[in-house]
Amino acid sequence: MERKWGILTHLSFNIAGDLKKQTELIFDEAVWNRIVDKCEENGLNTIVLDVNDGVQWESHPEISLPGAWSKEKVRSEVLRLREKGIEIIPKLNFSTTHDVWMGEYGRMVSTSIYYKVCRDLILEVYDMFLQPEYIHIGMDEENWKHFND
Repeated sequence: MERKWGILTHLSFNIAGDLKKQTELIFDEAVWNRIVDKCEENGLNTIVLDVNDGVQWESHPEISLPGAWSKEKVRSEVLRLREKGIEIIPKLNFSTTHDVWMGEYGRMVSTSIYYKVCRDLILEVYDMFLQPEYIHIGMDEENWKHFND
């Protein structure tokens, strides 16, 4: 199994809190390109990209920020990075303390509507990111202390 050596970065910063604070995508393309270049220079082969409301969702466009990355932009970046030997793992944070990006759906946890939206987004991100090997769906704050047998 190939070792994953990478970093986490974010498209949007609407993660925690009660209200969406970012009202449009604020993303510095030059910084993104420097991150990619530094990964390549230092032998990193993975970028976990927290996408949340930073992409244009076809299934739930009401979640997307104005200026969010289009499906075409995502696919272009996935292909560009694959050529450099870097895999992008999309991250959708469904943790109930990090779901402000989901808008009204973040307040519908444990309902059939909530689970349908989660399913829609997972299927769409899988397609958008050209069938990635992995999709990160949150719970990264959990550790062995949180589990009881």
